[in-house]
Amino acid sequence: MTGYIFVLLSTLCGSAKGFAGKKSSSDLDTFSKTLFFGALRTLMCAVIGAAVCIFKTDISTISSPAILISVLSGISMSVFLLTWIMSVRRGAYVQLDVCCQTGIVIPCILAAPILGEKVTVMQYAAFAFLIPAISLLSDRGKKATSKMKPGDIFLLFAVWLSSGVNSLTVKLYSSFTDCDTSFYNLVTFSVAAIVFASAYFIMRREKPTLPKIHYTVYLPMMAICLYLNIFLQAVAAKHLDSMILFPLQTVLGLFFSYLMAVFLFKEKPTAKNTVGLFIATAAIIAINML
Repeated sequence: MTGYIFVLLSTLCGSAKGFAGKKSSSDLDTFSKTLFFGALRTLMCAVIGAAVCIFKTDISTISSPAILISVLSGISMSVFLLTWIMSVRRGAYVQLDVCCQTGIVIPCILAAPILGEKVTVMQYAAFAFLIPAISLLSDRGKKATSKMKPGDIFLLFAVWLSSGVNSLTVKLYSSFTDCDTSFYNLVTFSVAAIVFASAYFIMRREKPTLPKIHYTVYLPMMAICLYLNIFLQAVAAKHLDSMILFPLQTVLGLFFSYLMAVFLFKEKPTAKNTVGLFIATAAIIAINML
């Protein structure tokens, strides 16, 4: 039960971050502004991580695996965020959400051979139904406006791969290290902040100016919620197997996004959303029971 509670809390934090991101997105109308905002957000997460580590992390538990896995997490998070931003700016709205969410295939498939987690054939079968359900749940009624180019396909693949690898590092850290989760967050966000800051100074085209509300409300809200989202997910990973953790978190996240779209942003749900919700719910129940 403990693991399920942490998954729920992690997903709620992720949804709150998504809400703030949605509210702030209209002003992030250039690549420079997006990189600048991303650098500040990850830097703030790193500062929070440093403050938590000072009081919580036992230095004697920091090991080479803990450092290596945390650095891999930071790199994969950076690649994911940067390729996601570039994909959005190229107009790949229709496929992007699906690529983000189906990245869970990587930890779910690799967990059994790498971590020795037990997965039944029936769980794999239920998981197979979850993939098309995610596609249906991600539908926002938008249509593709242009033919996909090789660059678009490459970026979407990078989004999918980096998202999956980043999720896998959560399980690797919880399984192969005894170090506190706060260290994982500190290194992850420190690496991401360095990558974003470097990308900003290399690619900036103008001095970014954003409304005050971004610095006083959206940025702190997104940083705190993002930190808690990753931290709580890493704690949940100590209690739940990958085949349960990641599908459950993904479906909960899509469900909360569905509710926000309907009630907060007044978007109309599609028939695909409803069908996807029923299939995803059935798949999650089956995975947990089989």
